[in-house]
Amino acid sequence: MLKKYSVFDKISFYSFLVTVFLLPFFFLPTFQFSIGVSKGLLLFAGMAISLFFWLFARLVDGKISIPKSLVLISLNVLIFIILLSSIFSENRAVSLWGQGFEIDSFIMILVLAFSLLLGAILFQEKETVSYFYGALLLSFAIVFVFQTLNIFLNLSAKFPSFFANVSGANLVGSLNDMAIFAGLGVIIALALLELFEISRLWKIILFLFLILSLFILALVNFGATWVIVGIFSLILFVFKLSFGVSKLSKDTGTRPSNGRWPIFSFAIIFISLLFIITQSNFIASYFNVTNLDVRPSVSSTLEITKNTLANDPIFGVGPNRFVNSWLLFKSSEINKTIFSDTNFNFGFGLIPTFFATTGVLGGLGWLFFLTAFVLLCIKALKSMSKNGFVNLLTIIIPIISSAYLWIFGIIYVPSISVFALAFITTGILIGLLISVKGVPLYNISFLKDPRLSFFAILIIMALMVGTVFFAYKTTRKFASIVYFGQANKMFAKGGADVIDKAERKILTASKLNQNDLFFRSLSELYLYKLNSNLNQASLSDQNKADLQVFLTSAEQSARRATEFDKTNYINWLNLGLVYESIVPLGVEKSYENALSAYKQALALNSKSPSIYLRLAKLEVVAKNLESAQSYVNNALNEKPNYIDAIIFKAQINFSMGNKEQARQDLEMALAIDPNNQNVKSLLENLNKQSEVSPDILPEVSPNNEN
Repeated sequence: MLKKYSVFDKISFYSFLVTVFLLPFFFLPTFQFSIGVSKGLLLFAGMAISLFFWLFARLVDGKISIPKSLVLISLNVLIFIILLSSIFSENRAVSLWGQGFEIDSFIMILVLAFSLLLGAILFQEKETVSYFYGALLLSFAIVFVFQTLNIFLNLSAKFPSFFANVSGANLVGSLNDMAIFAGLGVIIALALLELFEISRLWKIILFLFLILSLFILALVNFGATWVIVGIFSLILFVFKLSFGVSKLSKDTGTRPSNGRWPIFSFAIIFISLLFIITQSNFIASYFNVTNLDVRPSVSSTLEITKNTLANDPIFGVGPNRFVNSWLLFKSSEINKTIFSDTNFNFGFGLIPTFFATTGVLGGLGWLFFLTAFVLLCIKALKSMSKNGFVNLLTIIIPIISSAYLWIFGIIYVPSISVFALAFITTGILIGLLISVKGVPLYNISFLKDPRLSFFAILIIMALMVGTVFFAYKTTRKFASIVYFGQANKMFAKGGADVIDKAERKILTASKLNQNDLFFRSLSELYLYKLNSNLNQASLSDQNKADLQVFLTSAEQSARRATEFDKTNYINWLNLGLVYESIVPLGVEKSYENALSAYKQALALNSKSPSIYLRLAKLEVVAKNLESAQSYVNNALNEKPNYIDAIIFKAQINFSMGNKEQARQDLEMALAIDPNNQNVKSLLENLNKQSEVSPDILPEVSPNNEN
């Protein structure tokens, strides 16, 4: 089939295929950023190249063929809704473009939509589909072999700089993403073993692959994966018994299947049940693998969504901004846990998160899309009666692959490598249905009609220019992240010369891509320079001039962060810290400005005990101990077991001469955390004193967290 491709179509096809092959294990070694950035860059670049050359091939051919699929119609509706929600967001830049390569930003969903379209266009024959699943199985093998080697050889510990941005040397994403990926490998291998007549060599390879995938599943032991894998194994088991053993005994040999009883599916069903019922984790314990799955519960997500829709019912809070709703509407019970100051960017699942971020319209858009997908699967299954058993078996793997992945898009927040495969396999399912006439095509030949040719060429050229612009912007964003990572490494080393180099790196990053994180980092860097100058024994005239420059630069950078995203409480905390740092210097209105910034942060994160503590420390700097005590009490009302606040309250009481109350505060802190050595030391020093002394407890200061 590939022989019929033009050279530009081949470039489009192979760039798409290589992207899919690399995506699960791709990362850029030694860089100081998350693995998601590497995968996001690969996906953006691969899809941009594939789309550009496919469009160029259409210019050369003068023909366009687009599938007539309800899935594509619903996807267009969904994209349009997410775009509108981004436009009406309080921070359009974050919702439209994201700050890095966030999976729920508009631009990422747009790229994934194009991946689905390209999958439907480029994979319409069994040959090309076999290339896709061959590349995917090879990618599986690389990931699992590497993970196994890492378990036994500890590669991540031996080469820490090489795997600097790979958490636990897990190439896919989180450990749960690894389990989801392994589960996908299990059901694909099962389908091939149970439904297709394959050589003995391939049976051995697939059996070994199945064992390795099950080992990874057991190692991670993500409960939801066992449930879903068990269900799909049961489906394959029933399917094989219904259409395989009973009918193949009279078969003429034309079906790509075998008459063997489905022993593999049967075994996987009971292995899954074993792990589900016993909740066994003996393999993970043996290899000392700990998997923490920290995300909001279903009830918490529903509560956040309900409150968000009460305020923004039509378009929600905006894509990529779930955290803003979380901070405003989270339950007070969360503050009693260790996650009181954890900023969750998603709910319990990725697609349910969109109900809060894109509103009622966005939720309906996703329901429309998922309904269209279910109808597509039903249409694919009906192809058995029209096109024969051979075509059913060819289509069954894309059906189970895409359905499996969309389920995890609903019940979990998968990494970009997993979520992208949901879109791509759905596109491939559409492509296969095109090949059996299950999905018709819009065929447009525009070179023969001058009027049609003008508009068609104009649209194609606009899309090509848009693709180039998009690639350019993506490159700038990635370069800014690289510069920022280099600056962080330099800043960690310290030293005047290194700090100056770090400053230049961050300035370059901020010019390439506007980002409040970059502006906050600049303000922190200038504060560092300011404090370094203040700590000198004597100040020259030049030092005094530099102080003013550093102060002004820190304030301006912090202000730019709040201007970029006025809804991010961290930006206001950062601005408040800039003003708080100069309150002791007697700078006019520094206290008032710091207080105003902190209160703005509190308005955006009203249940944060740490912001109340920050306000208390500001009042201490301003020598308003009674106000400081009031803010500490507010912090403890939000989080009664807040050790830092209790210790700070003890320091305030001691400073006010309330030695007995300070002792009671420390005893309370020790009751909450009996192993806290800092509290034990403070209480011991306090009990040794017969009268109030300023040396009993550390001096109360805004930067003293203990």
